Amino acid sequence: MKIIEEKNPSPALAHDITRLVSQLSDSASALTESGLAEIINSPHTVLFTAQENNIVYGMLILLVYRIAVGRHAYIENIVVDQLARGKGIGSQLVSAAIKRARKEGARHIDLTSAPHREAANHLYLKLGFEKRTTNVYRYQVKQ
Repeated sequence: MKIIEEKNPSPALAHDITRLVSQLSDSASALTESGLAEIINSPHTVLFTAQENNIVYGMLILLVYRIAVGRHAYIENIVVDQLARGKGIGSQLVSAAIKRARKEGARHIDLTSAPHREAANHLYLKLGFEKRTTNVYRYQVKQ
């Protein structure tokens, strides 16, 4: 499995990302090529994909940004295709993100994971993440 830091948006990649993200959330909308370009071209985001024979089996978005206490990193949208789980792809993606966050000078990396995603939660602990005792809140911004 090859981990790729995506640099070039395309309709095919946008389709693959949409397919994967739909496995995370029923409310996910289709990602357009311009939306993908916005992710790839942002100086604060890195899109990693896991591919074999030009088939995308997994993805992860790493955000790295500066806050008052230092450089911070956050992992979002990590998903491995349900047909390819249990093969170490998630571990490869997270390891690539850790390496990049370290290179960017991040002090730590945060992520969230739903409690029912037991395999994912186990993986994060195995890779050295610590479960935090904090509350997560969300405000729905109405357009």
